[in-house]
Amino acid sequence: MLRVGAGGGVQKVTPKASIAEGMDKLFGADCWEKLQGQEFDCRGAVKLLQAAEPDGPEWLRELKGTASGCELYRAIETVESRAEQQFFEKCSFENAAKGNAIYQHLRGAGHAPAAQGVVSFGGGESVLLEFATLYLFPGSGFDASRAALFSMILRGQRPCAACAQGVRLPVGVGLGARRPVRQQLHT
Repeated sequence: MLRVGAGGGVQKVTPKASIAEGMDKLFGADCWEKLQGQEFDCRGAVKLLQAAEPDGPEWLRELKGTASGCELYRAIETVESRAEQQFFEKCSFENAAKGNAIYQHLRGAGHAPAAQGVVSFGGGESVLLEFATLYLFPGSGFDASRAALFSMILRGQRPCAACAQGVRLPVGVGLGARRPVRQQLHT
């Protein structure tokens, strides 16, 4: 988490315990334990789709209830079934948990902003997990119309990191993703 200190400087305050708790809450009670001692790019220690349906994470079960959620679910299936680089990296779980922790910090006691939005141009596995667990998860309380996820970089149309590895992210979701880019830049 980031916090503005008394002198105006930004301080990093993401204790490991908070990230560990977030990883277990989001990805399974033993996620942190399974990933301890593993390298940042370790894959396969945590397998999201192998949990029995009632035991899997709530956000994963509920993704199937919306059009954009179904696209994210299919992207998760692709990551967990592709031949090369199968399953999510340890750092993807950590980064998604950090994103959730920062969001919760911004929404903490007395800190709720009047409006909050998020946009991602491209991105990889951690962006996929963060959007799936928070911004496009119906149970999160986040207004999905204030989320925009673009799977291609607009200038040059290069595929994002996840797309280059065969993962299809939604082309655009949320109200911000539906307006022409020129309009988005001027509002």
